[in-house]
Amino acid sequence: MLAVVGWLLFGPRGVTSWRVTALIVLYPLAWLAVTLIGGPIVGWYPYPFVDVNQLGYPRVVVNVVLVAVMFLGVADAATGLDRWLTKRRVVASASELV
Repeated sequence: MLAVVGWLLFGPRGVTSWRVTALIVLYPLAWLAVTLIGGPIVGWYPYPFVDVNQLGYPRVVVNVVLVAVMFLGVADAATGLDRWLTKRRVVASASELV
């Protein structure tokens, strides 16, 4: 929570983008691959929403897609907010020069 508040209050601004989001998504994708490959080998899954033994692969795929959609929604909102705050800051700076 404090990291989000700090970002909102102090920035940095103009550093989020879809490219950044795409790079950030690589880690969860790698985690998912390791979890789905290693889960059957060790017989354990770290979270109930990816537990193939309990839910089966079709339900796990649906769960993963839902989490991905929520993640991308939050990333899109953060990118939009960052762009809005950047423009607002530029307009405020320009008005101070006048």
